[in-house]
Amino acid sequence: MPTLSIVVPAFNEEEGMQNFLAELKNCLKSVDYILEVIVVNDGSTDKTRERALEFDWDAVTIVNLMSNSGHMSALEAGLKNSSGDLIVTMDSDLQHPPQTILKMLDVVEQTNCDVVLAIRNRGGESKVRGFCSRSFYRFLSKVTDIEFANDAGDFRLMKKRVVEIILTLPENQKIFRFLVGALRFKSEKVFFDSPHRQYGKSKYQWKNLMKLAVSSLIGFSTTPLTAIFIGGIITFTLGIVYLIFVLSNYRNSDATQGWTSLMAALISFSSIQIIALGVIGRYVSQILTEIRKRPGFIVDNIQGARDRYGSE
Repeated sequence: MPTLSIVVPAFNEEEGMQNFLAELKNCLKSVDYILEVIVVNDGSTDKTRERALEFDWDAVTIVNLMSNSGHMSALEAGLKNSSGDLIVTMDSDLQHPPQTILKMLDVVEQTNCDVVLAIRNRGGESKVRGFCSRSFYRFLSKVTDIEFANDAGDFRLMKKRVVEIILTLPENQKIFRFLVGALRFKSEKVFFDSPHRQYGKSKYQWKNLMKLAVSSLIGFSTTPLTAIFIGGIITFTLGIVYLIFVLSNYRNSDATQGWTSLMAALISFSSIQIIALGVIGRYVSQILTEIRKRPGFIVDNIQGARDRYGSE
């Protein structure tokens, strides 16, 4: 019988942990999988660990991190300790409804896809936050030429081979929601309505979201470095035009004494500096691409071995 692993990062979730586990257990009681629930206690300062241990369910394993390492690091710790043929990552605040897992299992069985993304309907969220989120996903898709699904967070189902490939990447700051898209695994979508949070407070405040946005842009796009180079070329061109204008004024004796030489030096050196930064930026972008060591391709399968090597 195949194994289904549920990876759940948790930071200060003592109020709702047992309710979450109870709903998860009730929801998955009829599935034909061996269940493995991995709760990653991300350095909680409350009784999250104790509440998870107290819950009567043999499937539950607690992975305790020594300190609060962040959501992505907690996810990675959980994935490294999972053994399932299928792995679901989700939050423990019940804003990721466990019932959606059943839809994911149906989709992966019907389509044989690698990943099933759970897409949240943002009915109960503020319009400002929803607009900013959708705008960022569109912007990131444009500057990377990778299609990232709008409103796809860290609630997803992945096959074991997907997890194994992602975990082999040498990056220290993995952003799983974008790596799945960047590596172009075959994905399907299911949609769910996110209920209001019943316990505690969201750990993803604006500060955390901004850090995630900046890390995502840097981690998945070299466009900012390319923009510096292009900006240098534009600045150099405009500088040459303005330098011609300054020299023209000098010939017409309209310039203040010393002004022409000062502006000529300033424009020349400023343009050279910006172009130099742009060239350095291009080299840095190449270095960044190399050290990520993301695979350029992933083999799905190889067919026709007898045709290629001859029958025995």
